This record gives sequence, C-alpha cells and structure tokens, in this order.
Amino acid sequence: MKPPYDRPMIPEQESWFRLMFERSADAIFLFDPRREVFVDCNAAAMALLGATDKAQILMATPQSLSPEFQLDGTSSAVQARMQTEAVLAKGTHRFEWMSRRLDGTVFPVEVSLTAVQNVENPMVAAVCRDISERRAHQEALARSEEQFRTLFERSADAMFLLDPETGRFTACNRALIEALGLRDCTELLGRTQAEIAPARQPDGRPSGEVAREVIGRAFQNGSHRYEWMLRRKDGTHSRLELVSTALPVGGRTLLLTVARNIEEQKRLEAELRVSEVRWRRVFEQMPMSIQLFAPDGTTRRVNHAFVELFQMSLADLKEFNIRRDAQLAAAGFLPLVERAFGGEVVTLPPIPFELRAGGGETSRGRRWVGATMFPLQDSEGRLLEVVCVHQDITDRKRAEDDIRQLNAGLEQRITERTAELQASEARLRTLIDHAPEAIVVFDGETGRFLECNENACRLWGLDRATLLQLGPWDV
Repeated sequence: MKPPYDRPMIPEQESWFRLMFERSADAIFLFDPRREVFVDCNAAAMALLGATDKAQILMATPQSLSPEFQLDGTSSAVQARMQTEAVLAKGTHRFEWMSRRLDGTVFPVEVSLTAVQNVENPMVAAVCRDISERRAHQEALARSEEQFRTLFERSADAMFLLDPETGRFTACNRALIEALGLRDCTELLGRTQAEIAPARQPDGRPSGEVAREVIGRAFQNGSHRYEWMLRRKDGTHSRLELVSTALPVGGRTLLLTVARNIEEQKRLEAELRVSEVRWRRVFEQMPMSIQLFAPDGTTRRVNHAFVELFQMSLADLKEFNIRRDAQLAAAGFLPLVERAFGGEVVTLPPIPFELRAGGGETSRGRRWVGATMFPLQDSEGRLLEVVCVHQDITDRKRAEDDIRQLNAGLEQRITERTAELQASEARLRTLIDHAPEAIVVFDGETGRFLECNENACRLWGLDRATLLQLGPWDV
C-alpha cells in the first residue's frame, strides 16, 4: 500500500501550493527527508528565525537550527529523524519543538508536518508557530495552580472543594481533616456537607436544607458567607464561619470554602452581652445620679436616680449642652467642664442649681448639686464619653440651715429646745447614713469601728458585720 502522500502534484496544485507557501503568515519550511536539510522557506520563516537571507537557512539541518537537546533530554538530531519517520509513515504529524534563532535565542514552536510529493521525490512541509506566549501562559497557570495547591494544603484554616451539582466534597486540606477528627481525606471525599453536621443547624432547620440553600447562593452570587454547625467524628459539635466562593476548575465550577472556628468568638460575644446587661442594670439601679455626655456635650444617657433628682427625662435634655450651660457659666465652672472633655477628672463644687434644661424653661425646683466628671477613652486615647456623677447635698444644706437657726437662739432657749436638738441630731444621723460619702466611727482606745454607713461597706467591699470587726489600720 502506498503512503498517503505518494501521489504526484499536478501543475495547478503546485502553483496553488507555491502561492500559499509564499503568502502564508505562518512560517513554512520545505524539508528534504532524504538529505535531511531545508530546501526552501517563506518570508515568515525567515522572520521567525531572524534571518535576512534564505541562504542563512537553506541546506541547514533541523538540529543546526535547534539547541543540542530537546526538553525531554533527547538530542535534537535524534528527535528530528523520529519526527521525519512519523510524518512519512502517517502523512501528517504535529508536535512541539525547541528551536533556535540565528542570534542564539531558544524558543518553543508548534510544528505541523505534512508529507507532499513532487515530481522527483517526497518532501515535508513544516508549518511552525512561535508558542512562546502560550507556553508562558501555561507555565504561569502551572505556577498559579501550584501556589493554590500549596496554599490549600498548608493553610491553617480548614478548606475544601465541593461540587455544587452533587453537593459532595471533591478535595479537602489537612486542617479540615484535623478539625473533623478524621484519619485522612478518604473518610470525607464523596460525602455531603450535611453528613458532617448535626441533624439541625442552630436556627432549627434541617442541615440538608440549609446546605442546599447556601450552596445555591454561593453558586448564584459567586460568593456567600454563613455560619455552620459542624459535627466531628467523635460526635461533638463546633460552630464555624464558612466563606464559599465559586471557582472554575477544569471546565466546571466548584465551590472553594474556607472555614474558621468561631467558638471562642461566640463565647466572647455571649460574655459581652452579659456584661452589657450587667452594666446597664448597674447604671440604671445606681443610687447616685449619673449622666453620660457625648464628646460634643449633648446627653446620651441618664439613669433613674438622675430622673428622680432633676425631675427630667432624657427626652427633656435634647436641647441641653453642658459645655454651654448658663448656670455653670455663671458659677465659673465651664473651664472645669472643658478640662473633663479634655481628658481630666474634675470636681464641680456644689451650687444651688435650678432644675431646668434651659434658661427659658420654668424651674422644677432648686437643689444643691455638685459633680465629679471623668472621661471614657478608647485604647488610643480618643474620647468616647464623659461621665458625670452628681452629689445632691440639698438635705445636708437644709440640715445645716436648721442647725444654724437652732444655734442662734440656743443660749436663750437651751432648755426648751433640747428635745428639738435631739430630733435634729437624729435627723442628722439619718442624713449621715444616707450621705454619698463613706463614713465610719471608731473607738480611739480600742481602735475598732463602732459604726459605718452603706457607702463605707461598698468602699471596702465588706458587709457591715465584717467591717465592724476591723479598725482603720486593717483597711
């Protein structure tokens, strides 16, 4: 049986071939397999090798225009004979080849060989295309895939690939295997996400239903973040945050999912909520009036004791700004207020204060009120709020007035006013018990406390019975 090329060209075919040969944008070489040399080439072939004259190429062997060895380690001379034998046997043959320009530059080409028959002897037409750019893209893709594989395998975060059509795992890394308590990937691949979860997720829905929903969202939107309750091999559960991203892999789309354990985060969030509730209760139930100011001087929050003291709610204070208050300005206290907003702890001495938010309002009464102001700052020293704790000494002032009035006529009325003085002392005792300061009474001989008020107990963090067993030097 004759080879597929063993048919002589008719003149019309030769003319057509010559026209295509000369005008082709692809580099074409005409190779004589008997002498193993190039006998012709077109302009594109000359440009490909950097030749300025055909004479630089004609009568050259393939190996003379190539590096000594091809990429597989075979010599270019041996490889050239093997490729020639293949095309002579089959009629056509395609392969990749490392070629060398006349300036010595080595570059890859894709070679398509076709055996042709002329009048005298068979020839081989070699169409060559520079694939340097394609090879660079392939190498870059290979490097990218290797980097992804390295990141995937070595990541401290659990990662897996999942087929959105079947919902089954196709790959996973060591971190996920360890998180699940498995031996290796074979225990996971082919299973579904719902199979490594409890029957229901924290929201009460079946895990299978939730898995289908989040997979669908990630596939449709390109990415999706969600929380997932995981079941380990030993049956224990762990809460994760998953981020699934649609990723084209080998002509199909898979979901790359990164999982992070958020058990500690959830625990801290729960503790923070408890702490916030506790702080809110302490703030609301504190017997001392407390007012929280924003950095601009407006009121953010007041507690119940404030409402009782000033007869005003938070809504009544929407136009009030402590940094511009007329009563504090008249008392000369605004510089102290500004120091508090500047980051200092300041004390405002008690003054008779009209209970109104603004100058145009009707006073709800008058109280003798002082205050301690201190800033709340973040870790970088930025002002968050200013806390103002009020001290109401109205009752003490009234008691002092009463005492002064009693003392004014004491010499003339000492006898008849003894009973009133005793009553006044009793009231004073009551005022001391309820005073905002910590007060103790101790025996100078024994050095033991004889009496104390509740603020003293709170100050030292002891109950009354324990505190009365101690003395000033014990605390």
